[in-house]
Amino acid sequence: MAGTSDLDLRIFDSSRYLSPLTLPTTRLRGGFADVKFLDDLIGVSASHGSQMSSFGFLSGGLTSTQDSFIDAVKVSLFPDNGDHRYALNYAKGYGEERDSFLTKQVYSIEGEQRLGGLDLNAELARDDVATASFAGMEWAN
Repeated sequence: MAGTSDLDLRIFDSSRYLSPLTLPTTRLRGGFADVKFLDDLIGVSASHGSQMSSFGFLSGGLTSTQDSFIDAVKVSLFPDNGDHRYALNYAKGYGEERDSFLTKQVYSIEGEQRLGGLDLNAELARDDVATASFAGMEWAN
């Protein structure tokens, strides 16, 4: 399709990451899609999968899937721009074996901005119970 680029489709096992507060790196068995639209102005990432438990210290250790699922979506504005990037994130967890201390859903807004040698980033997230946020700054000279 015209204006579409970087289509990435994956199935089976993968580690997924949306943002530090919405979906930190999680191992899932499922389907994943990433695509950019409108000449890389908008990026969309979608995931659906069963959480994986790892037994062992190496990535080659024994793994098993659980009846615990995660659906996640990320919509980014300027996904590849090194000077500014903004995103809306949403993740939902469900299933019989889902740990009771985990939230059922979370959504967030995040942004990154570069001003000369100063990099600023922040995220504001909300789940079923609480609101969380963070802000960061890095000076590179």
